[in-house]
Amino acid sequence: MVDSGGGQARIDREGNALRIVAALDGTEADVPVIDWAADQAARDGASLHLLHVLDTGMQFTPHAMLLGEAPGVAAGLEEAARVIVERGRERCTHRQPSVVVDVAIQWGSPADVLVGHARNARLLVVGSRPRGRVERAVVGSVALACVHHGSAPVVVVPMAARVSELRHVVVAVDGSPPSHRAAELALSIASGSGAEVHCVVGWSVEVVDGMVVTEPGTHAWTTVEHRYNGVAQRSLDVARSRNPEVDVTIDVRHAEPSRAVLEAADEVDADLVVLGSRGFGGFRGLLLGSVAKRVLEHATTVVAIVK
Repeated sequence: MVDSGGGQARIDREGNALRIVAALDGTEADVPVIDWAADQAARDGASLHLLHVLDTGMQFTPHAMLLGEAPGVAAGLEEAARVIVERGRERCTHRQPSVVVDVAIQWGSPADVLVGHARNARLLVVGSRPRGRVERAVVGSVALACVHHGSAPVVVVPMAARVSELRHVVVAVDGSPPSHRAAELALSIASGSGAEVHCVVGWSVEVVDGMVVTEPGTHAWTTVEHRYNGVAQRSLDVARSRNPEVDVTIDVRHAEPSRAVLEAADEVDADLVVLGSRGFGGFRGLLLGSVAKRVLEHATTVVAIVK
C-alpha cells in the first residue's frame, strides 16, 4: 500500500528520480531516522519514501492466518501502521516542507521488503535503539542483509545520534571497490552539506624487509604509512574528480581498522561515518566484514554502509 504526496525529485546519473527510503518501526527510534532522512533528502533534492513493515515473523502467527482466518487482527495492525507512517509524514513535512514525501505499509520479512522498496534508491535509512550486545548484533544483521542483497547504501541512525547539520564525515578506505564507493558516497554527501571529509586508513601488522614494523619514526614505519597514504589517495580519485570542492584530509592510523574508524570519528566529533561492507576477498574480506559490524555495534553517530 503506497500513498504518494506527488511532486518531483532530482534525477541521478542513471536517470532515476533521486529517492531516499526510511524504515519506521513505530518506536521512539523513528524520530532521528525521520529527521536525518528528511534533512538529507532536502540536501539532495530527493523525495522521501517512509515505509513500515508488518513483520509476520515477529507476530509469531502465519501470514495466511492473519490475513485470512483473523482479518480483524490484520486490519488492526494495518491501522496502527497507518498511524505510524502518517505521523512520520507529518514530522518530515514540519521539519523539511520542501521535501516530497510518500508512505507505504507492507507485510513481509523486513530485509526483503526494505531491499525491494530501496531498489535504485539513493539511500536506505534504518534506526537502531540502545540495546544489549545480542540485540545490537540482530539490528546489524538486518542492515547488513540489506547491504548484501540490495543496491542502496544503508544508513543506520542510532537513537542517541545527534541529528543536525553535517560538519564532519569520516570515511574508511582500504583500496577495495566497496571502499571506493564509500568514498564516492561520503564526498557526494559532503558536497551537498559543506562538510569536511576525513579519510581514515587503519593498519596493525605489516612486514618490511622481513621484519614486523613496530617503531614509529623508522624508515620501515614511514614506508608503511606512505603505502597506506597511497591507498587512500587512489580510493579518493574518482570521488575527488566528481566533487573537487570538498575539503578532504587523509588520516593513516596504526590501529585495527574498526578502532581506527571509531577513534577518528570521536576525535573529530563526526556526524556521519561511511564504510564498505567488505574489503578484499578471502580472509581479509571476512575481517573487513567484521569491521562494519563492530562499527555498527559501537558507533554513537550515524553510519552508512556501502556494498
